[in-house]
Amino acid sequence: MRATRGRPGARGVVFVTLAVYFAASVAASVVEDVEAKFYQDKAGQPIPGQWIVTFNDQVANSEEGLARLQEILTSPPEDAQAEVSAASVGAAAKRRGAGRRRRRRVVSAQTLGGPEAAAAPLRAAVLRLAPPDDAASDIAAASVAPDAAAAADAPPQPAAEADAEALLASGLVSRVEPDRYATIQQVQCVPGSALAGALPAAPHGAAPDAWPGCVGEGRLLVWFGERCGARFDKARYTGVYAVDRATGERVPGCVMVRNATKEFTSAWLGDCGAPPSLAATLPVSNICAPRRADAGKCVARGQLLSGVAVEVAAGAACGGTRGSKVQYRGSRCGPKGSLVQWHRYTVTGDAGSASCGRSTGRAKAAGAGPEEPEPLLANAEAVGACGVPPMIYKDLPTEVCAKGSGERPTNEAGEAPAEALLNLPKPEQPVATEPLRPKEELPWGIPRIEAASGGQVTAPLPLVVGVIDTGIDEGHPDLVVAGGKSWVSGEGYRDGNGHGTHVAGTIGAINSGAGVVGVAPGTPIFALRVLDARGSGAFSNIINALLWVAENGRSKGIRVINMSLGGDGGADPTSSAVCDAVKAVADAGIAVVAAAGNGGGGFGPRSWTSQLPVACPGTIAVTAIDSASNPATFSYFLSGTEAGKNDAARKRTVAAPGVDVKSTWPRELGMDYRTISGTSMASPHTAGVVAKCFAAGVCTNAAQAIEAVTAAASARNLGDEAYGFKGDPFFGRSRVGTDRYYGPMVHAGWRA
Repeated sequence: MRATRGRPGARGVVFVTLAVYFAASVAASVVEDVEAKFYQDKAGQPIPGQWIVTFNDQVANSEEGLARLQEILTSPPEDAQAEVSAASVGAAAKRRGAGRRRRRRVVSAQTLGGPEAAAAPLRAAVLRLAPPDDAASDIAAASVAPDAAAAADAPPQPAAEADAEALLASGLVSRVEPDRYATIQQVQCVPGSALAGALPAAPHGAAPDAWPGCVGEGRLLVWFGERCGARFDKARYTGVYAVDRATGERVPGCVMVRNATKEFTSAWLGDCGAPPSLAATLPVSNICAPRRADAGKCVARGQLLSGVAVEVAAGAACGGTRGSKVQYRGSRCGPKGSLVQWHRYTVTGDAGSASCGRSTGRAKAAGAGPEEPEPLLANAEAVGACGVPPMIYKDLPTEVCAKGSGERPTNEAGEAPAEALLNLPKPEQPVATEPLRPKEELPWGIPRIEAASGGQVTAPLPLVVGVIDTGIDEGHPDLVVAGGKSWVSGEGYRDGNGHGTHVAGTIGAINSGAGVVGVAPGTPIFALRVLDARGSGAFSNIINALLWVAENGRSKGIRVINMSLGGDGGADPTSSAVCDAVKAVADAGIAVVAAAGNGGGGFGPRSWTSQLPVACPGTIAVTAIDSASNPATFSYFLSGTEAGKNDAARKRTVAAPGVDVKSTWPRELGMDYRTISGTSMASPHTAGVVAKCFAAGVCTNAAQAIEAVTAAASARNLGDEAYGFKGDPFFGRSRVGTDRYYGPMVHAGWRA
């Protein structure tokens, strides 16, 4: 273990007082993301003891089935002695029958579809069962024959398996499946700036004697690191130091950096994509990919040489000069030169100016004087790393601006091709447009799919789009909210998370002369809340919302619903109550649009066919691209093998903008608008397009919507090579059957 003092040294390296800066800004920007991500990582995991049952033909409706099922589950065995008879019944058979022998306590139960479940298209219910009550239902071993007692003493059946068998043994249900967690499909990536001083989301596991004077009461450990991996989307920590909790000052002698000792490195710093064993909750994956978007958050190539001037509030030092005015110079680095590595900085103070550069020294040699700074820490504080800003100014941009991000694609002549040449499906009735009002902001995805063109945007549509999500801020000035309903216990449909409001804005933010506009500006949105303020809920809530839409949606004017949520669907996602409910909505003539899903939580992107609700036949599956026309690094896709064999799945897959999407946000959460990423953001782009398809008369039902929207997307892509993206299935950019299939870029189409 190598420990050094961290004070200003003769080589002019910048050191500043960190104070409460780490406890406040780092905790807010890193720890909150990690904690929110915890709930996303639970997506698709079974909820312990909670089951969705589909009733068979033995019951007339869900209410009758649930009442009879609860009676069976809570009744004691008719003949206790018969339950453990017989030496002739083997131990294995008795273990299989454990679910039938034991009484079940039903903690809670409800029909799916609500009070009108008698007429619902799906006879189903959700139950939460308590663990088996052994004292009340097990037979005392003394009352049975020795061989039967031996069978009873066999290892108990797993609770989940016993629950499922008990439910099936009722004779009333045709299908039993675990209720699962569902979450928003928003990416909770970790910003590169988090590596300029990171705190674990949970207390580290270092004992005080592991680093005397540096670990223990009154001490806070802070890690710093660099990006790594082929895409620079992973983290490797290069050092850790201690600060005094009371003063925020770094504790002298409490700095450690990477060295050759394998045990030390594994315990304290980990490796690329692997956290230290003593701080396993430090972020090491899903580091935000280069976005190259908003001005002010990126650096033009020319500025790398000319310099970027900033004001460092705490002041910076170079040699004997100290001041708050600092100018940085750097170079491109990372994948395709999309990131910035700052190399030199000039500090201007009352005594003049002085320039310093990145230290090229390795870890400080043993025996070095206490005043000599540790080079790795010195660089982290003064200039940062590739794609990681310096500690003294974490707002310094670390990405290179892309040229033409979000611009409408053109042909070689620099002009958009005439729509008459694109063979787009013709509208049955005109979809009215109106001029984009002054001071209205166009999020990059709107012109990218040509929902805005020639200074025109769509006028409000005469239909409603339903959003199954975290709710909507009904008072937001940039939204038209047609109403709402909630399946979150004890709460209305007002959005306490932000995700649902963001989705709603991408669909229908108003063309009012302020804020942003959506794909179909001013189109009414109906809130269908199934997720709580953490963005987490249950599949059973989604089923409830879908069944309600199937029964009531058309009377509310709903023709399209968007689901930017989901989770793993188990071994056979399509044979689920969720998919039965999706079918009920589609049968009612309402189109269903769903996010493909995002990679994260220890695994990378994979095929969306493992996810619900997007795996359900009848949905339009939406993958995500970024403003540089690349598939989003987090986006799920249709695997090459499935794209080649599953024609139906391929024909309902489209891509849409999903990275750095700006949209509406609940005002009570501190802002009116926010920029976030995920297939959650791609899906509402497509939902807005489907709404336009219905308004144009091209789409009249759910099946036709899938066909028409994908046909329009293919026609637009084939008519103009510049319209697509680098992973689309056209012009040799991707081969069906061998590569990841993201589908064609969706197209808004159907203008007057």
